[in-house]
Amino acid sequence: MDLKNWILGFLKMKDYSSNDILEFKENNENEIIVKRKSKDQIVLILPDLVLEKISEKINEDLAIVTLNKTSNIDFVVKNWSLLIKNKELTIFFVNLNSSLDIKWAINPHTHDIICDTATLKQGLLAIAENVDLV
Repeated sequence: MDLKNWILGFLKMKDYSSNDILEFKENNENEIIVKRKSKDQIVLILPDLVLEKISEKINEDLAIVTLNKTSNIDFVVKNWSLLIKNKELTIFFVNLNSSLDIKWAINPHTHDIICDTATLKQGLLAIAENVDLV
């Protein structure tokens, strides 16, 4: 299984009771549009986080699926001020081969309200420990 198939299965499972998803439309190998009855969502599949690709979509209802690795956590810390602007953004950190949990997720906007930004990296690394690093 790869990140794209994982997120498709995850979203279908979460939608099981609400039945809100109408269809998935693949724009390209790294972008899926989730067509919903309520509102559409863009899912970016980025094993390595890339500022240009995220910046293009930062004002959309956006989910990002990435690998659970230190460089991606460092990216989030470095670009925190951009990421917290999107109230709808969720980032999934995934390791499909983890012996622990396989994912953890964060909504930067909400996390920023409750966290101490001085210890942001330390806090994210603590959460990330629940999933083996890639």
